[in-house]
Amino acid sequence: MITIENKTIVRDLIEKNTIEGLDELCADNFIGHLPSFPNVANKDGFLGFAQMLFTAFPDLTHKIEFQVAENDLVTTYISVSGTHRGDFNGIPATGKKVVFADVVITRMENKKAVELWAQFDVLGLLSQLGVSL
Repeated sequence: MITIENKTIVRDLIEKNTIEGLDELCADNFIGHLPSFPNVANKDGFLGFAQMLFTAFPDLTHKIEFQVAENDLVTTYISVSGTHRGDFNGIPATGKKVVFADVVITRMENKKAVELWAQFDVLGLLSQLGVSL
């Protein structure tokens, strides 16, 4: 039963698509493993990363394609889309619409995320923005 509840909590808060929703999801002792971060991020670091994405792509949306849960872990495969309207890691706004995949594994305790691993298609995203690699 906890497995289903954890999936529902993660789904509901991802679909809120807001910094407030992510803040609500994360426990105070949260740690995140994020792409291109050399060290783990605490809750504030994770929310800062998310805020940077929402600033660069103000119409950012997350569509959950599927979830798998076992014990305290929830894995979520997400289609992310948005329009590049602000600075993204030093890349000025291009006005281009992007779509990329994101895989998030969330470890839950007491209805909160305490650890998260995220991997998204950075190369695909950069290619859509016209960045040469």
